[in-house]
Amino acid sequence: MWGEAAQAPPPPVPSVTPRTVEQVFLENKGGGINVLLVLEDEAGGRSRERLPLSARDLESAVRQSARHLAQRGVRPARRVRLRVAGGGELRDDSELLRLFLDELTH
Repeated sequence: MWGEAAQAPPPPVPSVTPRTVEQVFLENKGGGINVLLVLEDEAGGRSRERLPLSARDLESAVRQSARHLAQRGVRPARRVRLRVAGGGELRDDSELLRLFLDELTH
């Protein structure tokens, strides 16, 4: 310790807290709406979170999930995708995506 050359501190460890939302999936289920979020942290790791919401419509679910993420400091990825499950298929919904991004960033 004494007399040794000072060493530079180690580089910071990338955060594993989700920082961006990559994808949003919405599904009507059991009188509410299930939201599946695909999130990415600074190190590039992805995680999934499920939000069972008591919302009665997709617009309310989109607003609630976006506000939830915004309160946690999660930002949108460069290209967010929002898809709605229905009839055994997934479809992209550009109107709900605009609403989601507006709620998330304001």
